[in-house]
Amino acid sequence: MTADDRVPVSLDRRRFVLGTAAVLLGATATTPLLSACGSEEAASLPDPSEITVGLANTIQGLDPHTADTIGSISVVHYLFEGLYGLERGNMNKLVPQLAVGPPEQIDPTTYHVRIRPGATFHDGRPVKASDVAYSINRVLDPATSSLLAVFLTAFDKAAAVDGQVLRIKLKKPWTLLTERLALVKVMAEHTAADATAEELARKPIGTGPYRLDAFSADNKQVTLTKYARYNGPLQANVPQIKCSVILDDTARLAALQSQQVTAMNDIAYQDVRSADSSGVTTGTVPSFNQSLIIFNTSRPTFADKRTRQAFLYSVDRESITQSVFFGKARPAVSYLPEDHPMFRRPKTEYRFDVDKAKSLLGSTGEARPSFTLLVSNLGWLSAQIPLLQASLQQAGFDVKIEQGETESLVPRVFAGDFDAWLTVTDPSIFGGYDADMLIRWSYTGAIPESMARWTNAAAGSVSQLLDQATATEQAADQADLYGQVQQIIADEAPIFPLHHRDITAAWLDGLENFAPTVPQGVDLLGVRI
Repeated sequence: MTADDRVPVSLDRRRFVLGTAAVLLGATATTPLLSACGSEEAASLPDPSEITVGLANTIQGLDPHTADTIGSISVVHYLFEGLYGLERGNMNKLVPQLAVGPPEQIDPTTYHVRIRPGATFHDGRPVKASDVAYSINRVLDPATSSLLAVFLTAFDKAAAVDGQVLRIKLKKPWTLLTERLALVKVMAEHTAADATAEELARKPIGTGPYRLDAFSADNKQVTLTKYARYNGPLQANVPQIKCSVILDDTARLAALQSQQVTAMNDIAYQDVRSADSSGVTTGTVPSFNQSLIIFNTSRPTFADKRTRQAFLYSVDRESITQSVFFGKARPAVSYLPEDHPMFRRPKTEYRFDVDKAKSLLGSTGEARPSFTLLVSNLGWLSAQIPLLQASLQQAGFDVKIEQGETESLVPRVFAGDFDAWLTVTDPSIFGGYDADMLIRWSYTGAIPESMARWTNAAAGSVSQLLDQATATEQAADQADLYGQVQQIIADEAPIFPLHHRDITAAWLDGLENFAPTVPQGVDLLGVRI
């Protein structure tokens, strides 16, 4: 990514760079390997005509191009379609939604896409190619401040050829067109173009299988009703869906056990076993969602990569896996999880090795490095603190811990007022899972430059290798390039994950075809009562 390609990041947008408020939900690279269990006396559904979901995440607005919490994105999922989308339960397969077939290449940088006949917006107006062009160009417009724009830097512009055919012009030949079109949800130009930000956030009009019925003034309740004229591939089997924000883990589980809600996302790891014996069913699914460390490489303590490496060798990931995640996570070997198609094992692998950590610290000449570790105030991150502090001190670090809400820590991190930060990230929530999208999110642009202050030659090499990978159509060549990137990331370690965690969910008996899904955690498309 060149300097001209980068999209400015405002403070509000930065809040979502590494996750906001509650837990960001993740993704799996294949059809979910489901782990589910429940008691023989599982509770039955209180109302067969509707499903109420208890959400662990805030809903701050339903504009699909600026939604910046997983709660908002989870609701947008039912209201809007893209030209393409990920198949339910398979983060590696894209399927048409508003598009008819794959993009048609006209020349090396020009493509046409045909729009699904009969598709309508929730106000009854037909979907036209001009609406799709408007949506793409709106994401590209810096005035929109869309988080998605950073992934669409190869796009030039979109325009309608006629009512049903869209033309997309790229800046350069590129292999990720379909993947990136899946990120852009289609809005109605006739309502969105002149609407206020408040109207777009609270009165969305999409093409999805559900339409918005009600959005409470306190942002804690959304009611969706099945859209009768929907003619697309997404399956809406339940007449009505209600999404209720219940941020407290204990209260959310209690609401499920008392049948106030039908399903919930993000059941706490320590509650899974007790919930299974209380009349509900729980399940987990592997995901990309990760805890990670961001080092401030401009600070003397972590300017030397050997100190960053020593930190990572000091962490007893296996102990954290068992005591914090109760076995529902995997120690991170690379930034990409091991089940990702482009995962390649780096030569630099951070297994728990106190002697190695001490040796690296000794080679730097600094007897006992002292630093403050910021920790985002999420339950499963806070629970790691005693283990992290003990192992780091054993390796020779003098560490102080400071916890805080992610929203309050982000401005401080961007200002450079920190040594290291334990937080979370998961760009797959935007609807993509290709290696370029996942890696580019954390290792190019604002995060490495303005957070980690990582701007050396190795950082430049990562950007160049990613560009090369997206320019080649040979899978073997792409894999080799992404392998080189993963090795640089592991060796330099300006930002590095500790774990890829499982996503959890719980639900009442009577939901047919229900399973924890990624990235939302709870996805009711295709579910029957």
